[in-house]
This record gives sequence, C-alpha cells and structure tokens, in this order.
Amino acid sequence: MQIEDNNTYYLKHNFYKEKDKNGTLFLDGRSDYLPGERDDNLIIYGHNMRNGTMFGSLKHFEEDGVYDANQYFTIYTEDMAYRYHVFSYFTTKYNSDVYRIGFGPDEVYQDYLNDLVSRSVIETGIVPSTDQKIVLLSTCKGSGTDYRFIVCGVCEASHAYPAE
Repeated sequence: MQIEDNNTYYLKHNFYKEKDKNGTLFLDGRSDYLPGERDDNLIIYGHNMRNGTMFGSLKHFEEDGVYDANQYFTIYTEDMAYRYHVFSYFTTKYNSDVYRIGFGPDEVYQDYLNDLVSRSVIETGIVPSTDQKIVLLSTCKGSGTDYRFIVCGVCEASHAYPAE
C-alpha cells in the first residue's frame, strides 16, 4: 500500500482503506513504487505487533542465531517475486538519515550503502554495490518510542510470479 507523500495514513488504515488501529504494511510515500525498478532503495513500514504479525518478528534478529536461519526474504508484487538477502540490521532514531529516498551520483549512493553496512549489529560480509537495489523494513522499537528497528535487504534475484 502507498499514498504519495503520506507516511501516516496506513498506520491506522487497513488494506481496504478502512479505519483500523492495526494499520497495514506500506511503502514510503516518497518511493517510486516497485521493488527492482526505479528507486535504488525502498522503505516499507509496518507495526511491531506483539503477536508477530506485520513486522512483529523483525525484533528477533537481535537474538543469537536468528540471522543465520533467516538471511533471506521475498517480496511479491502482482506479477513478480523479488528475493532479498539481509545485509544489515540495527536500531536508529525515527528521524535518522537512513530514511533517504533517491540518490545522485553513484558515490553518494555507495556512501549510503556503506553507512547501512557499518550500522549493522553483526557483520554479514555483504556490501551492496550501486548497481543493486535495496529495501529497508522499518518498525517501531518498543511501544511509544522514538526508535526504529531496521532490516536492510539487497535484491539478489527476481522472477515473474506466478512462475510459468
């Protein structure tokens, strides 16, 4: 879900645009839409639900061994599947400079990628390059705090979905 330049609507509305305190997952309103296309980086927001739904399970990355067993995730669009490899995860402030969209010269984007890698709780050994697309999964860190937990993935593969 996405509404241009509005990153609060889907915090309290569901997939059907009905009022819902649980909200739904949504793409940053500044993003130019599809994974693997247009923007170099996409940001997807979701609530940190106690029952583990939405992005409620992201916090488990901070536990020993969770990264090793969960290094990949897939994003499905209407006709494509994009496989991402987690290269970094960390806690940051809600207004952090990691929430950037759009980049100029490759050096600026590579500096941004290097910064994401350097913030990681663990060293994954993965450093994305400027020709790769990334996605940040962002959720609240606890209840009512100014901190967010971020999981960063780099797109390693894509294919038409459903595969024929």
